[in-house]
Amino acid sequence: MDIQVSAEFTQLCRTQAALIAPGLGAASSAIYLADRTSGEEAPNLIPVAVAPELAANLEEEWVLPEAGVDPLRPSIPPLLGTDLPLPPSDAPPQSDPPQLEDYRVVLPLMHESAIIGLLVANRDDRPWEDNERQQVERIARTLTIAYLLDRRSRWLEGRYRRIQEVETQRRNLLDDLLHQFRNPLTALGIFAKLLLQRLQPGKERDIASNIIRESDRLKDLAEQFDRALDLEADTVALPSSETRSIPLLPGGTDETCRVEEVLSPILETARAIASEKGVELRDRVPVNLPVVAIDAKALREILNNLIDNAIKYTPTRGTVAVEAGILPGRSGAENVAVAITDTGVGIPPEDLERLFQRRYRGVQAQGNIPGTGLGLAIVRELVVQAGGDVRVDSPANHPWDTFAGENGRSGTTFVVELPQGDRRY
Repeated sequence: MDIQVSAEFTQLCRTQAALIAPGLGAASSAIYLADRTSGEEAPNLIPVAVAPELAANLEEEWVLPEAGVDPLRPSIPPLLGTDLPLPPSDAPPQSDPPQLEDYRVVLPLMHESAIIGLLVANRDDRPWEDNERQQVERIARTLTIAYLLDRRSRWLEGRYRRIQEVETQRRNLLDDLLHQFRNPLTALGIFAKLLLQRLQPGKERDIASNIIRESDRLKDLAEQFDRALDLEADTVALPSSETRSIPLLPGGTDETCRVEEVLSPILETARAIASEKGVELRDRVPVNLPVVAIDAKALREILNNLIDNAIKYTPTRGTVAVEAGILPGRSGAENVAVAITDTGVGIPPEDLERLFQRRYRGVQAQGNIPGTGLGLAIVRELVVQAGGDVRVDSPANHPWDTFAGENGRSGTTFVVELPQGDRRY
């Protein structure tokens, strides 16, 4: 019967058995492991290490006997049977002659009242001294700890293999979904372009242009997702000392852009979404703002998330206001800022501190508005990466007081501040 242990643990057992015989003067030593560590039946004990190796009589499988039965009788040399060694003729008389137990050490390897194994050591020339027995006991404790660590290591290895299998299945599924996503997305863009060619300038043509713009944005996100999957696979294959973070989000460049140019198409799409929900969207965005030190794709992701959230959490007949301007930064320099204010129910004080944590939704998780709790975390990561700052006030507190008093003491205001040009905090 096989015992599930690693080669390293088996070698440790052999080393410890050799330390006892002949290292500590034992004629023979053996280390057995139980083929189970729980249950009502007595476990089978399987030898994993015997010293010296020629002691083949210890290598047979046997069952731990009941109490009172001598488990070592077959393996005890004849000298330890009925004929005990006589003391030297010049030795003083002994009041207690040596017994069979004085020539052997039998130590169970125990963990939480379960039998892990057994350590056996025999002598045929002299009894075991107390300090020698203590050394063997320390070896038994070491083997017990080593066995438990070995078992946990094997469990972790098995779990890691299962996780790898699940990750492989997940990666294959994501690859398949991404491939299937591209086909209708490409078709959608083509249909929108054909429609745009047939329409005269006007509202319908603007809608077709918006469809093309949003489909192009989805294509760009799909490409980023594909690159992230490839980079994730490469990162997992690297040694731990060479692992690197996976850039799932745009940004991290030295590019600049203009807030009004990024906001303009976003507001067109947002106005259509707000109108469908019965929410009024107001905006005041100057056309002469300084450029900001952030990638246009990153700024688009930031503003899309904040404006979409504001519309999503504003009830019918409510208002969402978007305004851009200049605000003094923490360093005293002027920053370009964008404020998004809504007339929704607001955010409870206990949620404000954790609002930008990934997958945290607070009381909103109890409502019927779907969400993942990732949008605001993405916003903060991109803003900080650009050297800017983002804050939230609830009740709403518009920085320029342009819309002051329109929403009373309810609602929420998000303010994003970004450094001008190449100047960063």
